[in-house]
Amino acid sequence: MLPLSLLPLAKVTTPVRPNSVAIGGAIGGIVLGVFALVLAPFRAEAAIVAVIGLAMGIWGLFSPRRGWALVGLLFCCLAIGWASYTGARMINSVLNRNKAWETDDVEMEDVTP
Repeated sequence: MLPLSLLPLAKVTTPVRPNSVAIGGAIGGIVLGVFALVLAPFRAEAAIVAVIGLAMGIWGLFSPRRGWALVGLLFCCLAIGWASYTGARMINSVLNRNKAWETDDVEMEDVTP
């Protein structure tokens, strides 16, 4: 019989339990993503809501509902882009004071090469 020091020690492993609390992150990412998508055409602040939803969606990737978390991440990314465009359009309208693009009134006949 072999001494105990030469026997391999049996590893006792416990199965990894899924992080069921992170399901809230997946659902929260979807809810905040949809809310930000609805708000994005009107307010640039929807990007802030979408960033919070993005963080929750990343947390939701550790849950058994990874597909839901990916959908929430997609909604949040779309909302960030749309809200950023809305904010840039608002800044442009403030800087240009809602003027249309102005063209120079130079006639082509007046220009001589």
